[in-house]
Amino acid sequence: MDNTITFELPANEYNIESSSNHREGYESIRIWGYNEEGSVSLLDYSRSHNPNDMTYHTMLTFPNCVEDNPQKDLSINKIEFDYESDNPTINLKFQAEAETDIQAIKDSIKNCGFKVK
Repeated sequence: MDNTITFELPANEYNIESSSNHREGYESIRIWGYNEEGSVSLLDYSRSHNPNDMTYHTMLTFPNCVEDNPQKDLSINKIEFDYESDNPTINLKFQAEAETDIQAIKDSIKNCGFKVK
């Protein structure tokens, strides 16, 4: 089942760390902020390429937001980060096993403080 979720980053302060190594076919983005207890990781994204079999491995997790890893039934097709605008957003296009999986992911993202469009 194809679906796209667009969500805004939380209104509170956050930090974005990104790194890439095109030669090795790797990129990652980590978005984190703070709450009363300290540093909180909001989103971790990584994509790597295996040149031996020409496959890509993509991982997207919400470490401090989602208790169960939604990655198990998720196949990420495309992810776009727009963090230079006034309302930074993330567009996530993915496939999930069932509609209930999609709703669970949306609910988890909302519970983490993201505004889901």
